Amino acid sequence: MLQFRSDPDLLARLAPAKVRPAPDEGPERWQNGTAAFEAIAGIGAAIAHIQDVGMAAIGAHERALSRRFLAGIDALPAVRLHGPPDDDGRTPTFAVTVDGHTPVDVTKRLAAEGIFTWAGHYYAVEPMRALGLLDAGGAVRIGFVHYHGGDDVDRVLQALDRLT
Repeated sequence: MLQFRSDPDLLARLAPAKVRPAPDEGPERWQNGTAAFEAIAGIGAAIAHIQDVGMAAIGAHERALSRRFLAGIDALPAVRLHGPPDDDGRTPTFAVTVDGHTPVDVTKRLAAEGIFTWAGHYYAVEPMRALGLLDAGGAVRIGFVHYHGGDDVDRVLQALDRLT
């Protein structure tokens, strides 16, 4: 069995992120409060769900969603995809811009139709700058996951088409 030995001097030099009532000395200073039991239960349920569905099935379905979205966006000349134009090695998350609309405007219009996306730089400031999008408000991030279906992809594509 693996055993760990603590070095009190090393631990004393480290500054823990701790809750205010935790003491400044001893091992209790590393206490960060009561665990979020809801989050722990949610993580357990998510792991069980992924095990039930299977990563291979999730990956195959998400690749199919990507291919469907990429094929559909190809038919929308006013919508520009920023990133690889195929599903090889990518997740089903897409950065797009729409001619004549700011990313914020696009996300608001999509939200009005119950389609939730994100506008901005997504903390990828330098890639957005390199793409020339940073000063224009970034891009719209659209993502699909395994619980989406082809009809969800079609709904997004139709909503984007109505913007053009």
